[in-house]
Formats: sequence, C-alpha cells, structure tokens
Amino acid sequence: MSEPILVVDVGMMWTKAAIVADGEVQMLKEPSSGSYCWPTAVAIDGEVLRVGTVAERRKRSDPSLYAGRIMWSFGKTLAIGSRRFPPHQLLTPVLTALKAEAERLLGTAVGRALMLASDDRGPLSTAGQVMIAAGTEAGFADVELLFLPAAVTMSGSAGSGSESAPGLVLVCDAGASALRLTLVQTAPGRPGTPRARAIVPECGGDSLDALVVEAIRKKAKWLRPMLNADGGAGERASIDLADLARRVRHEVTDAAAAEDTLTPVTPVITFTRDELERIMRQPLAKLAAACKTLRGEAGGIASVVVVGGCARTPAIQRALSTAFACPVSPLTPVEFAALRGGCEWARSAASRRLPALPVAVGLRGLTWEIPGGAGRLVGWDVAPGTAYEDGQSLAKIRDEGDAIWDLTTASPGVLEQALAADGAIVAAADVLAVSRQTSIAPSDRRPQPMRLAAIRGGQFAAFSQDSRQLATLDADGILRISDSETAAELQNFRIGAAVKPRMLDAATRPDGSWLVAFADNDAVVVVEVATGRRIARVAKGDGTRTVQFSGDGLFLCTGEAKRARIWENTGRELLSARDRPVSGEAVAMSRDGRLLALISRDGLFLWDRTTHRRHPVRPIRRFSGQVRHLAFSWDASRLLFAVDSILEMIALPSGVTLWGTNLPAPVLAADFAPDDQLIAVASHPPAESSISFRNNVTGTEVDRVSSSAGSCGYATFSADGRFLVSSEGDNAVLWALAY
Repeated sequence: MSEPILVVDVGMMWTKAAIVADGEVQMLKEPSSGSYCWPTAVAIDGEVLRVGTVAERRKRSDPSLYAGRIMWSFGKTLAIGSRRFPPHQLLTPVLTALKAEAERLLGTAVGRALMLASDDRGPLSTAGQVMIAAGTEAGFADVELLFLPAAVTMSGSAGSGSESAPGLVLVCDAGASALRLTLVQTAPGRPGTPRARAIVPECGGDSLDALVVEAIRKKAKWLRPMLNADGGAGERASIDLADLARRVRHEVTDAAAAEDTLTPVTPVITFTRDELERIMRQPLAKLAAACKTLRGEAGGIASVVVVGGCARTPAIQRALSTAFACPVSPLTPVEFAALRGGCEWARSAASRRLPALPVAVGLRGLTWEIPGGAGRLVGWDVAPGTAYEDGQSLAKIRDEGDAIWDLTTASPGVLEQALAADGAIVAAADVLAVSRQTSIAPSDRRPQPMRLAAIRGGQFAAFSQDSRQLATLDADGILRISDSETAAELQNFRIGAAVKPRMLDAATRPDGSWLVAFADNDAVVVVEVATGRRIARVAKGDGTRTVQFSGDGLFLCTGEAKRARIWENTGRELLSARDRPVSGEAVAMSRDGRLLALISRDGLFLWDRTTHRRHPVRPIRRFSGQVRHLAFSWDASRLLFAVDSILEMIALPSGVTLWGTNLPAPVLAADFAPDDQLIAVASHPPAESSISFRNNVTGTEVDRVSSSAGSCGYATFSADGRFLVSSEGDNAVLWALAY
C-alpha cells in the first residue's frame, strides 16, 4: 500500500479536499452539510474553534465570533471575539477536520498533505509558510505545496495536460479575492513552470459582489433601514445581502435574470445579466490591460483555461477570448479543476522515488541525483542505527519546484549516520548519509572499477593492514589518514620536509597504529603518526633512495647508494645486501619482510633476511636500461620487473620469464592484487594518465581507467582487494573494485 496523501485546495470561500491512496482518489464530503465544498470559515464556541458549515451557521447569531475568508488573514493576526489568532492557528482546525474525515474513510492514519498554493514561491511566501505551519500543527509529518495554476495544467483537460506535448497555457483562476492570470509552460508528467503572471483584483468575486450589492441598494430603497439598524441587526442584514448578491451573480452566468429575497417576508429582488455586464465595464477594462501585457510576453499560447468561482461569467470568458484570439475552456466542474490536477500529482508520488547511486559493498556514503540539482531535506524517516529494507524511504527532500521525493536504496542495510540535518539545502551527489549494507546483490558487482572519492595526496598512498584506512601524502608534506570507505579524514601529520617519491612509506603495526618512515637530511627516520614520537633513525649518511615497510609495519627496507638493508622498525639492522643498486627503483622487499630483491650492474639478486644468503636470479652484464619498478607478488613467488617501457613477469627463484610486454609509455608504478590474479600498472601515455589492469598469468590487459587531470604516479591495492588507490595530480583517487 502506498502512503496516503490528502490533497487540499484552500480557497477564499470554499475548501475542497480529496484523499489519494493506492492510486485511487476519493473526494471528502463535509459531514455537517454533505457537500464537497467546505466553507473556509471558523467560529469561536467557548474555547473551541468550529469550522465549515457549523461556523457559517453561527455567524448570524454573533458575527463578532466568526471569521470567514481566513486566507485574507495570512501575514497578520486576526481578532475573533476577545482573542487574537496568528494566521496558521485559523487554518489548523480546518486541516484537522479534513484529516479526521480522511482517516475515517481510510481506516488508517494520514501523515502527508499536498496543499495548493496561489504563490509559486512555495515555502518562501507568507502563505506557504502559514500552510506548512498549519499542516504540521494539524499532525501531518510532510506538507508539500503545489502552485495552483501548475496543478490546473495537470487536470487532464487543460489543453496541454500531463499527457500532452509541452506548451504554453494561460490559466485564469477567477477566485473570490482576485482574478489571477498565469502563463504556465507545461511539461509531460510534471507540474508546469510559471512564466508570467498578472492579478486583477477588480474581477475577483468579492469585488464583483460589492458592485452587485451597490446596484441592488440603489434599486431597493427599502433596504436602507434594515442595513442601518442597531443592535447587530444591521450587520446581519449586510451579511445576508452579501450572500444574496453572490447567489444572483452566479445565477445570471447561466440565465438572463435571477430573482431572490433577502428574507421570506421582504420583496423579491430581480437582477439581470445585462446589469452585471454594465457594472463590470471598468473591471473588464482592467482585465483587457492585463491581458495585453501578458500577450506581449507570450510567444504562442496553446490554450486558455478558466477555473474558480467566477469562471462561468460570460463577460470574463469573452474578454479573454478576444484578448488572446483563441477559445476559452472552463474546466468543469470549475470548482474542482485545480484539486483534480493536485490529485494527479499526488498519484505520481509513488513513482517519485530516488534510488541511491551504486557504490562499493560495505560501509558506504549515500548520494542521490536530486531533480533540478538541489533541494531542501524535509526530514529523515529512518533514525541512525536503525535497519531498513530495500526500497524503503530513508528521507524526503523538497525539490526546487516544491515536489517531495522519497530517498530510497535498492539494498537493505543499517543507517549508520545522517550527515545532513532536517531543513538543510542539499545538492545532487552530496553524501547525505553513511550506511552499512547487510546483503550483497548481483548489481553490486561491476564489470569495471568505480571511482569513489578524491583525497588530497598525489605524492604517496598506502592502505592499513585491515584495509579500513588510507594514508596519503600531499605536495605540502602533510600525511593524511582517511577512512577507506567514507573518505573522511581521521588524522594528519606534517612531515616537515620535502619528500621525493619512493623516499617515504607508511604502514600500520599489528595494533593498528600508523608508522611513517621518510628520508630526512642524511638519514631515514621512523615516526609514530598518532604521537609524533620518533622511534628510530637509520641509514645515516648513505644517500637513501627508497624506503619501504613490510605489510605488517614491523620491518623497513632502505635502498641506498651502495647497498640495500632491512631493519626492524625500532632501528636494529637485520640484513645488509652489499650489491650496489642501479637506482632507487631497483630495490624491493617482500610483504613479509623476509626477501629483498636488488638489481645491480651484474644482475638481479635475491637476499634472504633469515639466512643472510644471496641468490642470483638472473645475470645482466653491463646493465644500461632504466629500472622503472620492482615488486613482489603477495606470496613472493613472482617478481614484476619494469625497465623503460618493457614489463616482465619473472618466476622466483628460477628467474624464468613467465611473460613480457612492451607498453606504449614507461611504467611509473605497479602492484599485485592480494589474490595474485591481477596487477595494476600506472603509466603516462601522451595526453592522459592511465592504470592498466592486467591478468597476472598472461599479462593481457583486462581493463583500463584513464584521466587527463594529472600524472598517475602510483597504483596500490588494499589488502582485502576491494579498493585501489591511484594518483591524479595532487589527489589520491579511491576506486572500488569488483573483479
């Protein structure tokens, strides 16, 4: 069952409402009168505010305790009896009565309302603020505003309705307070957009009624004593005369003349259509001037539609038809045309659901593509720490057109944290919440990497052992520790020295604390990131070219000008390999810290930290190429060897070439996936940076991601294989993997 929505059209004289549930529309009858039109009126009965017909019946007994046309009071307080009421408190009991009747019909609670507003500014207008405040006080959790002329264009018979081609429609809302002309650009399936508007108060029902009253008073001289009577009788007679004027004005829209009496014992009053049109000459001139202004702003009007209590007035229809040279279509019944369009919009609420954009499995930030690019967060439907089902509404947003949308996800989970407060302005792709997914759907696996976030740190990046944190280094020498799943910064540490690539590394110890090692002047220092405490200073005065931690952060390798060494992270030397590396890139340590690979001018050698033995893997006499990269597989059974643009996979310890390939550009960095099935190779072809994903067994490329935003200097897998981090200029780019 879809969420029921109460649609309300609050008019100056009458309020109409319908309940929309499961695509079905049911009009609400007022219980006391049986009419679908509820008088927009209130009256004080002791401490209680009576509404509708009950209030109308009380206005003659004591007009001071009655307030009609409460829409006029928006923006000011209104005195009723001895009390003064702010605007929303007058509308609240009307909405409360409508809500109670809707809930009686449905047998269930109604928590959402759609109200038709005469101002297209919605919540920014005084009337809009009053409507939302009254709806909230009446017990509605969500109050949506829809511009009334836009609702009219969705009524299905407005010439360019919701199922028609887009067009420009002139909507004439001939209500009690004024005649409002609005040019609306319609669009299929959505409320139209107002382009221009004009207001003619002289053609409103109240102004026309005042002219009819004056005409009747001139004809019926016997009315003067009744209207001037003391003790409240004169006020009641004025109320009765205003009601009579409204009745005869409506009657002469269909007949040439109308007859009525003020009371059963007073003479008959006759009023004709000719008399009405004669007294309307000045208002019609005002209408013609307003139409001329709008005609100059309209490129081509598809149709003119008229709604409201004065819509049947022939003189108004003729004036509009003459001004715009096209037929005028009164939408029948004119009193309910706007409500009908509002119901159509409410029926589409079930389809206004925004699924979250797909992101990586696990802890995730939730973003949505918001229509129009931005909106206001109405509120959260799911509290932090609460589980939700797939398709369930997590929150609601109000878009720029004042439509309310449900924010949903396609997979069940737990809402870990709401990042946007109720009422906040949010934009498309903003991360509004963090959730933890509780199941993995086939759609969560993707055929290629998905870009998750960009974090400052294009110089270096490394994951923690549990893959939940990421360390990056930016060009200012600041090491940042971020959450891998949300990209939120957890801590930072200023290195305080210009560090070249490969002359810094970071890792977590088994207890989860971060260490950073970097070349500082004539030595390599090891520092605890959390405390800033220096715990070791090694490789003093030997021209360090590369620094590398083991996977558990317990061992440190330094590639120096004349040798390579392995150390404990506390500074004790464990191995010294006295082969002179050809470059800083020609040294690598296995992830467990046991093996050290080194390329000298004599060849490729393996050193074992536990035995201190040197094993020649491959002789290379008078080596002259530029070593670009050297890396062990996770199980240390293979070695990736890049020289200039040649990439080669070597079996260990035999030195047999498993495969080799010539790349279009020199290799900048490479890394093995934890399952040793894939390698990521960073290179810099002309006009772009790229990461090539290659099959570890064959060397063939299986995928590629590219960027023109800057050089890609590294590519590093997380230990769990879910993420890859690469560089893009001075940013680290976090990717979600699904291979």
